[in-house]
Amino acid sequence: MNWRVVWTTRSVAGLTAAYLDLRARGLDASAVARASAELDRQFLLNPADVGESRSGIERVAIQPPLTAYFEVHDEERVVVVTTVRWSARG
Repeated sequence: MNWRVVWTTRSVAGLTAAYLDLRARGLDASAVARASAELDRQFLLNPADVGESRSGIERVAIQPPLTAYFEVHDEERVVVVTTVRWSARG
């Protein structure tokens, strides 16, 4: 029961912005890579158990310092990460 994860252009831009902003602030930018890798791992295992549901097929997951909005497409067994943001909190 394999899942595939697709990161949209918008979500990759969010990862890039988070990385660059953290670096500019002198913070640990590698946290972005660790958080995105952990999200990817969770999405591949069982995406329906990740985060919280929103309207329709949209879900949201928080993996500090990132917040990821994603869709779970059960029939295709695909997770589409639509938006990624980061929070300076924490």
